[in-house]
Amino acid sequence: MSTEATTPDGEATEQQTKSKDVPATLDEALELINHLKSIKNEAFKERDDFKKRLKKFEDEHLSKEQELLKEQGKYKELYEAALQQQEQLQGALKNKAIDSALKELVVKAGARSVETVSKLIDRAQISIGDDFTVDTGSIQAQLEALKKSDPILFGIDNSNLPPVRRPTDGSPQGGYEQEIKTAKSQKEILEVMKKYGKI
Repeated sequence: MSTEATTPDGEATEQQTKSKDVPATLDEALELINHLKSIKNEAFKERDDFKKRLKKFEDEHLSKEQELLKEQGKYKELYEAALQQQEQLQGALKNKAIDSALKELVVKAGARSVETVSKLIDRAQISIGDDFTVDTGSIQAQLEALKKSDPILFGIDNSNLPPVRRPTDGSPQGGYEQEIKTAKSQKEILEVMKKYGKI
């Protein structure tokens, strides 16, 4: 039991009483120490559990982040492949549009061999829009230049045509027309034409 001396105004004097938290005996002190140790151990255990859960959460988060980055990489690769495929398709469609317009204009120009004249046209000078419309002006300009430089390709002024030389093996498949058809570039066509005296 506590006794406390007070002054007439109710203030505590120097004489203090024992507090309830202070153990009165050694056994109580040991019991209090053991209780505090158990509280400390529980706090450490909770801290360790929290650290484990935090580590597990961080590992899972890191794993998910790495998976997400992998997936993003896959999507990026797929996107780039799709873009490349789209560019290839657009290139093929542009080539088809140029081929179609070129063939039509070469036929209208009266070329004797559509393939030969088509190979002599510089495709780099042909412009084509995004909607695959071909600017025929550049093709027509090149055809007019060819008519002036090589009228024989269009059957113009063929009165002075030199005789066509055939290969010596006698093959009906050979000759000027076959070599012109198999020529792959403008340079090869010109060489064949020189060989057979066409220019």
